[in-house]
Amino acid sequence: MALQQALGQPAPGWQGRVKEAAYSSPTGVRVPFLFEDVSRETTLRTAEFQFSGLDESYIQQNGFGARKYPLRCIFSGSSHDKDATQFEYALLTKGIGELEHPFYGTFAVVPVGSFTRRDDLVSGANQTIIEVTFSTTLASVYPAGQGYPVSEIEASLGSFTDAANETFAATAELDTISKQADFKATVRGVLKDIRGAFATVGGITATARRAFEDQVRLVNEGLDTLVGSPLVLAQQISNLVLAPARALEGLVGRIDGYGRMLQGIVGNHSSTQGDSATLPDAIASKRNEFRLSDLVATTAVAGSVHSTTDTKFTTRPQALRAAEGVMSQLAQAIVWRDERLAALEQIDTGEAYQTLQEAVSQAAGFLVVSSFSLVPERRIVIDRDRTILDLCAEIYGTTSNERLDFLITSNDLSGSEILELKRGTAVLYYS
Repeated sequence: MALQQALGQPAPGWQGRVKEAAYSSPTGVRVPFLFEDVSRETTLRTAEFQFSGLDESYIQQNGFGARKYPLRCIFSGSSHDKDATQFEYALLTKGIGELEHPFYGTFAVVPVGSFTRRDDLVSGANQTIIEVTFSTTLASVYPAGQGYPVSEIEASLGSFTDAANETFAATAELDTISKQADFKATVRGVLKDIRGAFATVGGITATARRAFEDQVRLVNEGLDTLVGSPLVLAQQISNLVLAPARALEGLVGRIDGYGRMLQGIVGNHSSTQGDSATLPDAIASKRNEFRLSDLVATTAVAGSVHSTTDTKFTTRPQALRAAEGVMSQLAQAIVWRDERLAALEQIDTGEAYQTLQEAVSQAAGFLVVSSFSLVPERRIVIDRDRTILDLCAEIYGTTSNERLDFLITSNDLSGSEILELKRGTAVLYYS
């Protein structure tokens, strides 16, 4: 192989397919680097469905997510420190860069998570190692609006709410006293799911919690009238589901709360038992339960989207995690409702689904693009015992209460860690 390389001939087999590794920043600065073993991670979007009385499971395939490429980027030689610093600047430049992977190809990517730089000045002189993960991005797929992104997202959410309420009113089978009586029990069960989803979430003010409980009570007390007006009932349920989107103080609490609500609906209303019932009232009961659950589940996704529109993100990972959260919730809701529609032999006209998908796409695209202007996450491993005061002064240049609180919360520090951080502790910071 050495003779072939000396003659300018490619190496045989896989060795000949290994290329030079490099990353080009969004501004076009290309930085080559050395590497070790490589790998990539691909998330398959699948859903498993189990049926009573049947062995095995049905696996539904829903494509795959972004591919992630973790790399140990090595810089050596007399100018290794300068080369590594240039590489850091390339990683910190906002926008979509290009990764020339040594083995898997060339891709449009964005650095995600945190990256770590290590200068082994004693044990490995003449060498700097930066560990970073690149991810392919779907930002270019999302529609780029010509107006104000938040206004466009809010408009799509408004269209979804109207379409979802009208779909429920058009499909609910509440034309007899017996069907209405059975449906009232279903509504009370779903209201219990909604209340339970936010019961343990922190960040809700006492006033907002009381208002939420008052609204739940009003729906419960007015059920005798509301079951005769499906559109009004749907509007009351939608308003109730969307209320916490503004009541919770933290974005994480909002998205977690809506994720918990969605999980509750999917888990409690997914059974296929009884779908083969032949009695008209039993069939209507199953379909009404699904239509109400569908309204709550999809509105919960809308609530997560709604939560992102008034949040001021401070770091890149926050925005990217929010984008991943709303997309994951939409995918989960779609898989669940498709399975239920098929089991109940129902047809969906798609008006509500299409507007919700548009809102999620707009929100995810807005979050990904806006993340480029936010500070990335970085990580250091401290080489000696440190107090948070001197560490905060070093990485942020200040020991203000605001920065100290941010350092504590972003690293989940507690107890003795607030007094002293031990040598070898990994600390996240944003700059």
